[in-house]
Amino acid sequence: MPQTTTATTTGTWTEEEIRQQPASWIRSLNNIDNLRASIDSFLTPLLRKHDLRIVLTGAGTSAFIGDIIAPWLSSHTGKNFTAVPTTDLVTNPMDYFSPAHPLLLISFARSGNSPESLAATVLADEFVDDVWHLILTCDRDGQLGRAHAGRPNSLVVYMP
Repeated sequence: MPQTTTATTTGTWTEEEIRQQPASWIRSLNNIDNLRASIDSFLTPLLRKHDLRIVLTGAGTSAFIGDIIAPWLSSHTGKNFTAVPTTDLVTNPMDYFSPAHPLLLISFARSGNSPESLAATVLADEFVDDVWHLILTCDRDGQLGRAHAGRPNSLVVYMP
């Protein structure tokens, strides 16, 4: 007979993470709504580019965000979204970056301190002439957000 375990009154870390998700999603949606004008201003001219490549990326569990939303974004926008983990971008940048096509690299990062997250943006800048970065990160002190703050080809969105 399988053993059952009961959570303590404070619960497990996983349980607490699951329970806080609804409130976290609402805070995130409110944050995006509050920044809608600047996000639209950044994205609208890019999305008009005929041969724009859009790559969703992240390190570790942040890579799953792209995996989850790329199919939906593609089907609802008619644009080609590709999800690629930062480890793949860093080890094989020429498989994903082409100087012949403009690129919007959308980076998801909880801390923004994963070395491969920053390296992926550096390689995109190196290999693609017309490159733009949308950084979504939770840590205002993270390396990724700091590296892209104030850059004309980057928009950093700090998430809750």
